[in-house]
Amino acid sequence: MSDDESTSTLFTYVAPFVGVLLIAVGIAGAVPGGYALIQDELRDCGEPTIVVESPERTADIVGGEDAPDFRRLAFAELSDAEAAAFEDALTAPRGEAHVEGAFPNRAAFERGAVIDYEGEEYYATIVAENTCFTAPALGFPLGVFAIGLGTVCVLMPPLYRKLVELERESTVGPAETGTRRGESRPTDTEEGR
Repeated sequence: MSDDESTSTLFTYVAPFVGVLLIAVGIAGAVPGGYALIQDELRDCGEPTIVVESPERTADIVGGEDAPDFRRLAFAELSDAEAAAFEDALTAPRGEAHVEGAFPNRAAFERGAVIDYEGEEYYATIVAENTCFTAPALGFPLGVFAIGLGTVCVLMPPLYRKLVELERESTVGPAETGTRRGESRPTDTEEGR
């Protein structure tokens, strides 16, 4: 195998293959890294979701001999964020709301709590933690770099062929190829006219 053939094989097959691998690895790094950067804008990252049951459902949950002993809290004992989430959950169609702020009674809500509000009892608990996704700090920029480098590797064969063609034209010369630079050769049908 000559040097020209090995170089041709390298630029024709190996470079695009490595390019595709780099693009795949770059996507795997850039997508989660990019999501980690913008997740605060898309959803309530780090803010748990509580559900508040109706007084009728609360009586079913709390009543009975086998019912666990839930912590009871007066509405006035809740922090501002807890109280706002509780009231939002009461009016929400699914009975859920995010706690946006201080959550000092978190342990009680994790186990389930009974809240006394306007003379009624409401069972409330955390239904979703909404944890934040974490990704390496350099995941996004390295992923974008790998995608760019992979794209260059994939585009290398056509660029290599073009450079080889230009080199042949410069060493052979226009007189030997039968055309001047920028001119096309006449086709067989044009020569017969």
